[in-house]
Parts: sequence; C-alpha cells; structure tokens
Amino acid sequence: MSPRSLGVGTVAALLAWLVASPTALASVESELAFHRGVVAYGEGRYEEARRQFEAILAEDPDDAAALQYLGLIAQATGDVETSLARLNRALALDPDDVDVRTDLAGALLAAERDAEAAAELDTVLAADAEHARAHLYRGIAAYRLGEASQAISHLERAVELDPALATEARYYSGLSQAIAGNWAASAGAFSELEEDSPNHPLAQSARNLQGRLAVAQEATKPWRVAATAGAEFDSNPTVVGTGRNEDEDLVGIFRLEGSGRWDRGGFSAQAGYDGFLSLHSLQRNEDVDQQTHLTWLNLGYTTDNWYLSLRYDWAITLLDLDDEFRQLHGVTSSVTRRVGNWGATQFFYQFQSFDFDEDLSDLETFDDSPDFGELDRDGPQHSVGLTQFVFPGEPFSYLRGGFVFTTFDPDGTEFRFDAYEANLGASGELPLGISATAFYRYIHRDYRVTSIFDSEERTDDAQRITVQLRRALAGPVELTVASTLTLNESDVGVYDYNRVIVGSYLTARF
Repeated sequence: MSPRSLGVGTVAALLAWLVASPTALASVESELAFHRGVVAYGEGRYEEARRQFEAILAEDPDDAAALQYLGLIAQATGDVETSLARLNRALALDPDDVDVRTDLAGALLAAERDAEAAAELDTVLAADAEHARAHLYRGIAAYRLGEASQAISHLERAVELDPALATEARYYSGLSQAIAGNWAASAGAFSELEEDSPNHPLAQSARNLQGRLAVAQEATKPWRVAATAGAEFDSNPTVVGTGRNEDEDLVGIFRLEGSGRWDRGGFSAQAGYDGFLSLHSLQRNEDVDQQTHLTWLNLGYTTDNWYLSLRYDWAITLLDLDDEFRQLHGVTSSVTRRVGNWGATQFFYQFQSFDFDEDLSDLETFDDSPDFGELDRDGPQHSVGLTQFVFPGEPFSYLRGGFVFTTFDPDGTEFRFDAYEANLGASGELPLGISATAFYRYIHRDYRVTSIFDSEERTDDAQRITVQLRRALAGPVELTVASTLTLNESDVGVYDYNRVIVGSYLTARF
C-alpha cells in the first residue's frame, strides 16, 4: 500500500516504520511533496507545483500521479506538447486509469487534435459510462467535429452527472444548438450561463455571442427587411482638391433593404432591393441630393467545403432626386473554399458596365474646367481578386486580407486606368455587447493618358480606413457609429484631396 493511502489509524505503525528505515523518510518526503504540489496546483501556483512533482519523479520516475499532475500543469501553462508527453507516459504505466485517459483527451483538445481526443474519450466512456468530465470533453470534441446532436447529448449528460460542469457545458451546448439551427435553445443555454455564472470569462463570450446569434438567425430567415435612418458629417462632399468647393456638409441618410431566399439541397437563390436616399445641406450644388435604387439576384451552390456564387446587380442613381445620373450593370462570380475550421479562401471576378446619362458640365464644381467632352465615363470595368479569411476565435469574428486588380476602359480618356488594391480587415466583439469592424484599403491607379486638368499623366495613391461599431438596442433596433477617412494623393491637383465621413445610424430589422 502506498503511504498516500494510509489512514489516521496507522500513525503509530508509520512512526515505527520511519525509525526502522531511512528509505521510509524519503517516501514520506515524497508524500508531503505530493500534497504540497496538489495544493499549489489548486491555487494556480503552477511553478511551485511543478517543482514539487518533479522532486517526486527524481525519486521515482514511474510515479504515475506525479506525471499526471505535471501533464496538467504543462497544459495550464500552454506547453501542450509537454503535457501530451507526460500524460501519455502516465497512461502507459496504468492503461486502465480513466482519469488519466480523460486528462490526455483534454490535452489533445488543447492541441486541436479533436478526432484523437474523441477516440480516447470513447474508450473512457466504454469503461465508465458515468464519467462526467469525459462526457463534457466528448461533447466539446463532437462540437468541433461538426457533430452537433452528439455534442448536445454528451454535454447535457455531463451536467446531469456533475452540475459543477454546467458553465462550460452550457457554453458549448449553446454553440452546438446554434450549429444545429436551434436558435431558441442556443439563446436559452447562453442565458442560463450568464444567469448562473455572470462573472465567469465564458459569460462575457456568451453575451457577445447572443448578438451574433441574432444576426445569424436573421440571415437564415426566408425573408428580411431593414430600415435605416441616420446623419453624416462629410468634410469634402464634392471630392475635389486644391481648394475647389471643399465645403463641409451635413447629410441625412435613409435606407430601405429587403430580400428573400430559397434553398433546396445545396442550391440557393436570393433576390433583393436596396434603396438609398441622401439629403445634403450643401447649397452651392443643388443637385448633390441623390437616390440610388439597387436590385440584385444571387445564385449559389454549397458543398461541405466549397461555395459557388453568381450575382447580378442593376442600379440607377438619380441626382436632385429626379434627374437620372448613372446606371450600373454588374456580374460577380466567386468561388470560396473553407479550410477546416480556421479559414476560407475566396476568388472572384467582377464585370461592371457604367452608363452615365449626365456629364459633369452641369455641376458648378467644374464650371471653369476645360473640354468636358473628354470626361465621358461610360464603359466596362473588370476586377479580379483573392481574399483570405481567418477565424481565430474570440474575440475575433474574422481576420481578412486580399488583393484586387482592376482595369477601367471608358469611352472618354480622362478616367481610363489600371489599378491594384491591397486590403486588410478585422471584425470582433468588444465589451458591452459592441461589435467592431475595421477595414483598410490601399489603391494605386495608373491613368493611361494625360489629364485635361494638367499636363501631368495622372497617378493616384489612395488610402481608405473605415471603422464601424454596432450595438443592439431594445427589440430589433441596432445603433451603428461609423467613420471613413480617405487620403487620395494624385499628380493632378483637382484629384488630390482628403475626405472624412462620420455618421451615426439607427437600423430596425424585421
């Protein structure tokens, strides 16, 4: 019998044993080191615990309990490989120890080796079907492997067997219910977690996920409608440099969106309308007020790791609310491949055809400029791009980066260009239920002819930074605050400008 198993009634025998054997003194010291290590581990003093258990191994390299705790300490401090090595060694000493095998499965989950963890946990549950922690870990593994119904079953059983596991089990149950499309059950699991453990780190994550669940649920509805009203400050509404009409502007924004979708198997069809109205305080150009009507159709096909999409857009923009200014026809094809649970790669080609029905000669902004006959911007634009998305987990929803190559070949000369763009973006969750998105674009354009505004051939380098913060308010209403900064450096002064737009918007979704 190990000294760690001795009861209080054996104290006298233990004292006699110590006097008789010097080896016994070392064994008692190991016993004390073990208990000191357990206390230190429980209090989060991992370095002290590690020293105590390593002292035990120095005396007995095959002490399975010390190896098990050293594996747990390594996992807690982020050294997953050491954790796996220690726990595998402990399990080799006693292959029937279900607790060690469960701890090994936990380390495999930490290493994102989910299928291996699931196999170890199935072995544990075959030997002990009532092992609560094994059910918890098996539920987490099933969630990660996309087996939502199996995950929910294991997580519910874990709570039945050990209510102390409820916090973590409810968190992953909420995620699994969301994957299964059970939105009410998912929201209920997160609400219970927040109510029972409001200060737990997972509770904050659950609060953030509640807002995202509402968005996801909205996205899966067969139809949706959103109405937005807001106000913007625009530092340079006419988008010109060199001191030309850089009048600040206050803008009223109104927007109405509606869409419907149909799904069958992997096929989907969506159609929608997006109407935009802006009313400007700028009086110098009465025809700055505008409205845009956009209708679109998107056809898609989804497999396990691929999504194919073909979208058509038609838009018309009116100046002064009734004078037709521009029509746009666009076709975008894209191929997206999801890579496991960590990212997605998207390749797209876009064709756009511009038809401007009113030239710039009617705008006071350019009333002293030369030959407007050469400012015709009707023509096709081609863009090819690649975007990589990464889903690193909380607090990020995604990280993204991409490149786009564009050529625009209008009928007139002034706006013909070849361009390339590099972009970076991120989206994530902040405290207080705030969702944040940031997007940066660098755009370089080489124009093919000398500008009519200058003897120089025009080259533009634009940088654009957009930051958006969103927070759900009462009911279906959402508040958005956004800001966009544009810095456009050009060889031609009229196109060398800075612009800042700051806006606040209320959106109601139905």
